[in-house]
Amino acid sequence: MWVHPLKNHTLIKNKLLESISKVPKFSLTEHENNKISHTDFYLSASVKREYLDIFYDNIKQHMLMLCENFHSKNWRIHSSWFQQYHQGDAHGWHNHGESQFAGVYYLEMPSKSMVTEFLDGSKIKAKEGDILIFPSYKYHRSKKNDSKKRKTVIAFNCSFDVWNGNKG
Repeated sequence: MWVHPLKNHTLIKNKLLESISKVPKFSLTEHENNKISHTDFYLSASVKREYLDIFYDNIKQHMLMLCENFHSKNWRIHSSWFQQYHQGDAHGWHNHGESQFAGVYYLEMPSKSMVTEFLDGSKIKAKEGDILIFPSYKYHRSKKNDSKKRKTVIAFNCSFDVWNGNKG
């Protein structure tokens, strides 16, 4: 698992949040372990998502660095979405089996206790502004938000391919 700070977090945070606020309101409530106040995960692909343009522009360097670490020439993001967790919200255990890696950008994380938890007990240290990349098969969750402050993440599925020919 890799955790790295997004270089321009303080410069783009408010732009991203403003853009996310323009996305049509969609909440998910399946049961108490799956309650998300605002997400675009289930919205049509035709819905305008300006926040993704900002996000993609700002993670290019991060993804290129990971390409070097993985001895890969190419990276691609298969899907991306945001989730906002208000007090009482949570996202139960799940994985992202359709890609090599899953990513979480902690756009708003008022407390380090709100970091992603892993079923296998893996511990990570992340803070607001960090990007977490982990194998997509790992079961993880966003535990219940007990804070009065909102948590916002941009999540994505990605893969790295085409070996760059270097042995490392």
